[in-house]
Amino acid sequence: KYFKLYLKYFFYNNSKKLVKNDSLDLNFRDQYIKDNSQNKFNFQTILNNLAIKYLPKSYLENFNFYNSKKMLNELSPSPKVVVTSVSHISDDMFKIWYGNLKEKNKKTKLFVLQHGSEYLLRSENITDLSYNLCDKKLNWGSVGLNKKKDIFLGANFSFEDKKILNKKIKILYVCNEFPIYNFKGHSVNSGPNFIDHILLQENFLKNLNKKVKKKIEIKPYPFNYGWNFIERIKKIDKKFKIIKEKNIGKIYKDYDLIVSATPQTTFLESIYFNIPSITLFEQDTWKLNSKAKNIFSKLKKRNIYFDHPIKAANYINRNLASLKKKWHSKDTQKILNIFRENYIKRNNYTSSRISNIIERSL
Repeated sequence: KYFKLYLKYFFYNNSKKLVKNDSLDLNFRDQYIKDNSQNKFNFQTILNNLAIKYLPKSYLENFNFYNSKKMLNELSPSPKVVVTSVSHISDDMFKIWYGNLKEKNKKTKLFVLQHGSEYLLRSENITDLSYNLCDKKLNWGSVGLNKKKDIFLGANFSFEDKKILNKKIKILYVCNEFPIYNFKGHSVNSGPNFIDHILLQENFLKNLNKKVKKKIEIKPYPFNYGWNFIERIKKIDKKFKIIKEKNIGKIYKDYDLIVSATPQTTFLESIYFNIPSITLFEQDTWKLNSKAKNIFSKLKKRNIYFDHPIKAANYINRNLASLKKKWHSKDTQKILNIFRENYIKRNNYTSSRISNIIERSL
């Protein structure tokens, strides 16, 4: 869908290029902790030990490896504009490369694409960091946080919506998890407190009737963060089908209802594709900002957002045959268009707009 961009610009997928460092040496880290532990045991000693113990390998043992010509020779040595969505957050090799780049060329600009549903929450440290680092923030919808940096880009995903239900209705339940021993600086009860959300989802699945359960397929979260959620729901019903396809973009068209465990990327994309969708969460767990809270109150009235698992399950149990009709009603589509305008608005010229934005900045 973005072939013109691929022809015009240089694209790099680090996840396919990154290799394992077979000569990793942890002696320095281990010896430092051992030596420092012999000092007077106080707060500073504890802090020093924890800092070294949990410092990512990318910035200690692997730093020279990631910073070597062998790893970076495929990347452009002097780009004028760098565009990414999450590499500046999650890819240490990218951070090292871009840090070196900015030291040599202060004029290099960083454009950051919207990442999922980042504008729904009251606070999100990833979004704050993106705004601090970027020169321009390219968004799917009209919502943004900095008028000087925000640019409406829109979204242009490829999908052919089915206007007729499958003969056998299919439902996709999309899991989501947060690390069990990790706390992020955002308005979600992550870490051990996320158990409340896990139990909410289990309660929802338990209250679906047998007819609906037979129609549900489960898409696991790509990572098991310690909750073992698939094992937990298999205890609810051993017949739940677990799908293996990791790229959800390839399977949207196969389902008549998407149930998103969290109001994140899948929920936005299914609304964009106009597939009947439901999300289930409590606002004590997912703390929405004032704008999102207002929009979700409207979604709640149209049975798209639920904060009670039994009510969500009962709605599906009783309305399975009419879900498509209710979704495409005039009143429901009116609310959905408000959501799309703010968070994921269709723009058939997204690729051209990206190109224009880049070229205007050169």
